[in-house]
Amino acid sequence: MTTHSPRTVALASGPAPSVPSGWHTLTYQGLTFEAPDSWPVTKTTVTGNDLARLCERFGLTFVRTEVDVSTDRRPFPLNVSCFSGPSPRPQPPTDGIEVDAGRDIQFPVLLSFSKHCLYLHGLAVCPATSPQFSILVLKVTVVALQGPVTPVIVSIGLAGNGMVARTILYSLRAA
Repeated sequence: MTTHSPRTVALASGPAPSVPSGWHTLTYQGLTFEAPDSWPVTKTTVTGNDLARLCERFGLTFVRTEVDVSTDRRPFPLNVSCFSGPSPRPQPPTDGIEVDAGRDIQFPVLLSFSKHCLYLHGLAVCPATSPQFSILVLKVTVVALQGPVTPVIVSIGLAGNGMVARTILYSLRAA
């Protein structure tokens, strides 16, 4: 039996999954997307508000299963250091979604994005090439607009087999 990483499942080509009943539509900063009704929505001004930094080599994970939307007026606290004691172990991925929409997003890890983007529902969706840990980080830009456009950073948790992340990803569209 072949298994695929949740990231591979989320980004695979093929038909978009159907959005399950019990999900609701959210709109924020020019994006519309679907998320489970059971996930609370939190509004914040802090970049990466719902991310836990598990030291550089272990990347990022979500702290809570929720939808977090941020204006990113305050940067992620970069003075967070690895705790002393035994080395932390990678944590199992959790579900969640965070939309960071500030002009000067200061994400808690260095990001580089693929030049091979997905084009979905009027959006260019470019996955980060790193970190490839327990979240899928995407730079999302509305392509139908004329003039300068500020991209939005969307982070999606990669829990389970990746189908929840895939459903959220393929539900992204321009508002």
